[in-house]
Amino acid sequence: MEIQLARAAELSRRMGGRKGAPVRRSFVQSANGSTPLSQIMSGRSARKGGGGRGGKTRVAVLISLLWVLAAAPHASNRPARFWAELIGLDDPGTAGARTVSSSLTELEKRGFITLDHSVAGSPPTVQLLSENANGEGYTLPGAAAKKGHVDPYFRVPEYLWTGGAIASLSGPALAMYLVVLSVHRNDIEDHRLWFAPATFKDRFGLGDSTKKTGLRELVDAGILTDYIEPLDQAGETGNRTYSRKTYRLDSKYA
Repeated sequence: MEIQLARAAELSRRMGGRKGAPVRRSFVQSANGSTPLSQIMSGRSARKGGGGRGGKTRVAVLISLLWVLAAAPHASNRPARFWAELIGLDDPGTAGARTVSSSLTELEKRGFITLDHSVAGSPPTVQLLSENANGEGYTLPGAAAKKGHVDPYFRVPEYLWTGGAIASLSGPALAMYLVVLSVHRNDIEDHRLWFAPATFKDRFGLGDSTKKTGLRELVDAGILTDYIEPLDQAGETGNRTYSRKTYRLDSKYA
């Protein structure tokens, strides 16, 4: 953990005012029950599932790339050890580096990056592609919006790295944290989040077990606070006929 925190703090200082990783909302949400996030979380034999082995590392590596490579040309030939340290893998110089290299290869196969191995004896150059995995070159979502193209996005705050949570969260928790960020409203004071069971899978592409496990872990970590709210059939708080669980995101992680 100490190595991860030191690497994240150093990177944060060097990048100055870059306030975390911009992520297109369409990476997390869709209308057809499958999202780029759910595809990364899944094994290649079950691309619509919610927790394939290695999913957490792939997600952690990709959002780290979106943070570090946000500036043009959106490419880097940093060694795998750098990324292993940044996301807090054990033994970053050997086993952790191999895990990152495997994750980068898988991200390339799934269309999120390209890897250039042309320089012998050097780490491959990672070139970001769109996080929508549509094969298009990467552009900042904010830059696209300035040109008149509506490209909604949210930011993963750098505190995910500098506070160490990226190392400690499981795959379901990290996936649900991105889901939370995609619907959270910073402009609403004390914004409470609720995930409708009937539409969750279709909207976010993740299974119910991923949702429950992830939310529970985020609450245990202090990233979310959960509440039980009584409601009547009209969705009001007057007549107590049933209740639902809502969540509030800690401001450091918003």
